[in-house]
Amino acid sequence: MSRVIEWNPLLSSFAGLTGESRRLLDSSVKPASDEGTGSGQAGFTLIEMIVALAVLSLGLVALLNVTGENVRAAGTIRETVVGQIVAENHLVEAMLAEDALEAGTTTGEEGMAGRRWTWRRTVSPTANAGMQRIEVSVHPAEDADDGRVDATLTAFRGVDK
Repeated sequence: MSRVIEWNPLLSSFAGLTGESRRLLDSSVKPASDEGTGSGQAGFTLIEMIVALAVLSLGLVALLNVTGENVRAAGTIRETVVGQIVAENHLVEAMLAEDALEAGTTTGEEGMAGRRWTWRRTVSPTANAGMQRIEVSVHPAEDADDGRVDATLTAFRGVDK
């Protein structure tokens, strides 16, 4: 049996080692494989490669699914935030009105962030005669039929009696 010695430049200057150090160096000496017979060759079988690729593909599919969900969630969050900004703008407008607002519902549409938004402002009296309840709800104009509301803000405003 022939022996192949792996040369390591860091260990080449320690030729006079004995004991444990020599045993460690000897462990790096490996028997040569029988060339031509195929025995002793390292590698993976076809089945092992197919299983590894299947496991890798399952992991990649799961990663793509998570990435898609993150993108979808980011779009939903963006839509909700812009809807809240529209609602806040109308709520501030109502709060800054000089006179008391009439009780009832007012609707309208406006553009923001490249989309059309439908808003509804509902003013109602409270048990305290000096207070009004103002609720503003907003949803994208193109989603008006599904009844979904992206943002709802409520405030109470003091009014002169």
